Amino acid sequence: MSPPPDPWGILMAAAQAGDAAAYRRLLTEILPFVRALIIRQVGRADEDAAQEALLSLHLVRHTYDPARPFKPWLAAIVRHRLLDELRRIKRRSAKETTVDDFDVTSNRLVTNSDQEAVDEVQALRHALDQLPEAQRQAIVLLKLQDKSLAEAALEMGTNIGALKVSVHRALKRLKGLMGGE
Repeated sequence: MSPPPDPWGILMAAAQAGDAAAYRRLLTEILPFVRALIIRQVGRADEDAAQEALLSLHLVRHTYDPARPFKPWLAAIVRHRLLDELRRIKRRSAKETTVDDFDVTSNRLVTNSDQEAVDEVQALRHALDQLPEAQRQAIVLLKLQDKSLAEAALEMGTNIGALKVSVHRALKRLKGLMGGE
């Protein structure tokens, strides 16, 4: 007895073969399923997470094996995307400080000037321009665009270990270029 046909798997196989209409139809059909998975995982609807999951699917669509069921493959992509988002939120919250802990007014008589901020940004841009291309791209992807190591490594076409080395060297060089700050 052969397994029942997998309509989404058939559409994905056609999309992998270059059928744009099949790909559009697949994305349209799976969106409610993706949304339901997200609601089940996080307890609420999150359209941004759904779009991120579809983007992840797009980036890894070449890894789908038409001989295997499509839904578990898709569910794994959604689950991993949600975990990446939770990690990103945790990283951001670790860097944030609540405003309630500070006095409302300041005892400083002089405020920071806009020119100081502009000078700092220009100094950082100048320092970034002095980095080798791979190091600059690693810093931009990981520190400025807040991408995960896996996302940045995929975009740069390298492995995570090499990316970590590149970031370490870039930060060390930037520290020297910025006067140890």
